[in-house]
Amino acid sequence: MNVRNLIVSLISGIADPAVRFEIANTINFLFDVYCSGGNEKEIASDLFDICYQIVTLTHELTEEEAREKAEHFRDQFMKAFRLEGVRRRVFSKFRSGSPEERRVSLPF
Repeated sequence: MNVRNLIVSLISGIADPAVRFEIANTINFLFDVYCSGGNEKEIASDLFDICYQIVTLTHELTEEEAREKAEHFRDQFMKAFRLEGVRRRVFSKFRSGSPEERRVSLPF
């Protein structure tokens, strides 16, 4: 899943549009920080906190089940951040510069 789909999936149980907007903005901000080279462990920790709060508010689960669901969301977000970040870096090489600068050499 991509970042946008994961955000929609996470906030689907929240009715208030203002709260949904703030959560989406916060996660998008964390994604921008990740793409800018932010500390991956801190970002993952912040994502877990956000996901845990939302899961506990929108689902009637035990604490352990809520923690597992929040960890699952966090892991999915981190995978999506990595994939989307790689996609941005690769495609940014094709957007500007001379043909020599746009060449991408992949490590494999």
